[in-house]
Amino acid sequence: VPLLAEISGIEGNIFRLKINEETPLKPRYEVPDVLTSKLSTVRLISCSGDTGSLVLADGKGDLKCHVTANPFKVDLVSEEEVVMSINSLGQLYFEHLQGPLKQRATKENEEDASVETSQENQEDLGLWEEKFGTFVDVKVNGKIETGVVDGDAYRLYNLDVYGYKIHDKMGIYGSVPYLLAHKLGRTLGIFWLNASETLVEISTEPAVKYTLTQMGPVAAKQKVRSQTDVHWMSESGIIDVFLLTGPTPSDVFKQYARLTGTCTWNC
Repeated sequence: VPLLAEISGIEGNIFRLKINEETPLKPRYEVPDVLTSKLSTVRLISCSGDTGSLVLADGKGDLKCHVTANPFKVDLVSEEEVVMSINSLGQLYFEHLQGPLKQRATKENEEDASVETSQENQEDLGLWEEKFGTFVDVKVNGKIETGVVDGDAYRLYNLDVYGYKIHDKMGIYGSVPYLLAHKLGRTLGIFWLNASETLVEISTEPAVKYTLTQMGPVAAKQKVRSQTDVHWMSESGIIDVFLLTGPTPSDVFKQYARLTGTCTWNC
């Protein structure tokens, strides 16, 4: 199923990436009431790029957005350094809308037993409905998760629960899909605009870079640098992510406030 990727620039050194089906079965849900009513966009300039790639810049600063088609990847570059990379590990996954199996069967000569067996297997996997006690959650258009992995992840879920646990990854009270990253000389932020149940997995394993020497690959030099990988997986909706480029902590908070406005309480 073809996907449509849109990249736009927003005033204040913010980049926005949206990924959706090009022709969905019906409109997928997009959050309508979180962003401020007027987001001032900036014109992005297309710079030179290799075949199958595109370089976008806002024309004001040193920030550039490198887009690679195959494999799909978006790199945010500042002063020739990649400060943020989207889908660098190639784990982008987008489940498309689809009708039930019995509606998609078009071959009249298909054996009934084969169809029934396939449908039964899909029902066993929970592709079309899930049961929680006595409640049945019907998936009218099948699974429609989006993500850029399971495991010990942070859970974001909007629900008003009394007596919820604090300092617990499986949060069930509120969802603010906003992540900050900081190092010497650079602070970045990511705002994942999706209201459905979302899992966020964070890995801080260092990255190893090998440099070949004259003695061959056996004697290659190793350079270890710190790296943080973040995986987002949402139950439904589209991929709508804002890249807050900083570069200072104060700048990142201003950029986030530019998107959502200031807080309602204790201002």
